[in-house]
Amino acid sequence: MKTTPCPFCSELIDSDSLFCDQCGRELKSCPAGHGFKKGNACNECGALLKNQPTSASSEPAEPSMLFSTQLNARIKLMDGAILGRRTGAYVDLFGSQPYVSGTHARFQRNETGQWEVVDLGSTNGTFLNGKRIEPHQPEVIRLGDTLAFYDLSFVVE
Repeated sequence: MKTTPCPFCSELIDSDSLFCDQCGRELKSCPAGHGFKKGNACNECGALLKNQPTSASSEPAEPSMLFSTQLNARIKLMDGAILGRRTGAYVDLFGSQPYVSGTHARFQRNETGQWEVVDLGSTNGTFLNGKRIEPHQPEVIRLGDTLAFYDLSFVVE
């Protein structure tokens, strides 16, 4: 993975990041390929900055992480991973969150390879872009979506 310095804290980060994993700031990049920049316009060419990775790949980027400014935490999406207060791959992060159910949600890939979230009948709900999702009904998640487990919000990146 290619790395580049964050324009805010100068720490090296993955060049396909949407947020700096060191300082948590949202990253904007120049569509002309001049990398991450501060502000709203590139200081090299004047192009308006975009909230997207600097990668020039022809394939669309896909979600791989969730980032929460509330918890200052980033979690990696893992196929079949359970998110909960008492069980699952992320219990170290959610174990102290009283409104997250013991077994709250699951991440999975569907038959076309897209990432999905499934609420596992949680008490306080799972929300995708502000709308509560139906229990046991997979919902596709995309880059930039907001995913919330009760009141803990994460940006899909």
